[in-house]
Amino acid sequence: MSTAAATAARAWRTLREPERPQVAVEVRPGGIGVVRLRKEGRLTVLGAAASMDLPPDVIRPSLTQPNLGDRERFRTVLPAPSNGRECWGERRWR
Repeated sequence: MSTAAATAARAWRTLREPERPQVAVEVRPGGIGVVRLRKEGRLTVLGAAASMDLPPDVIRPSLTQPNLGDRERFRTVLPAPSNGRECWGERRWR
């Protein structure tokens, strides 16, 4: 296979098989959950997972209303970034 044909085949494969997200976040009224995947060679494996129950009315999933019922309580119940670094990454919750 020529270099041009190999490049075209790789481009076509990329369009047909897009890269899947490496992080999934579940938001529910009673808590949140996060799963992070990582590559291990050609395999995708579980990198980290975390789930946290939250007090009532801290999160209110909605398509039309703000999702944070109590922003200050949300900030106080989340772990410090250093404690959640495995799954949350280096970013801070805002």
